[in-house]
Amino acid sequence: MSISGILAVVISVLLGFSGAFKVLSSDAEGLYAYRAGTETDGWGTHIAAPEEPAWGEEDVLTVSGYDLPWYIRINVEQNVVNIYRNAGNGRYEPYTAFVTSTGTYTLHEGVFALSDKYEWRELYGGMYGHYACRIYSGLLFHSCPCTAMDVNTVDIGAYNALGTAASLGCMRLRDVDAKWIYENCVSGTLVGFYDAGDPGPFGKPAIEPLPEGTVKDPTA
Repeated sequence: MSISGILAVVISVLLGFSGAFKVLSSDAEGLYAYRAGTETDGWGTHIAAPEEPAWGEEDVLTVSGYDLPWYIRINVEQNVVNIYRNAGNGRYEPYTAFVTSTGTYTLHEGVFALSDKYEWRELYGGMYGHYACRIYSGLLFHSCPCTAMDVNTVDIGAYNALGTAASLGCMRLRDVDAKWIYENCVSGTLVGFYDAGDPGPFGKPAIEPLPEGTVKDPTA
């Protein structure tokens, strides 16, 4: 087994689930890859899925004693949030991936449950995060910081830094991705932290950098 394969097995033990993994190409087909299916999947409406899923059976997770619709894994090393959907009987299939910015105090292992949610949440330094969801203590999912509770005041530097470790510890996301978690993932949804060289089943999503002078997240 390769070093990457061994690492994946070790991570699966640390995070409390079993499942097979393999190292996939980091080249994504477009910004997102969705599992095969219709636009409406029963938990929300999304863009049309490709004809064939971009993942294999070896990427499916088995999580025992848990039955909520979604399971989230944060690859801290790669700054990628991987979303898995409940396919029944403890089986969680890869669904999509979001690019994120982790940071100085981000955890690198452990599994926690989402709790409080805030449409706007004040952050360190007098900034504000849109669609904030608490993972553990002071660690949250939220949009890129804004200078006011207004999506037209986004910190362009924070947006353009997505995909790199640039926060104090929270998981910064594009506004649309923070909103997806806020609206779809109920309190109690499990969130696991880990490190790996392989971003995940869908690779690492890319963003189009915003030009100087931009004041709004284009996905808001």
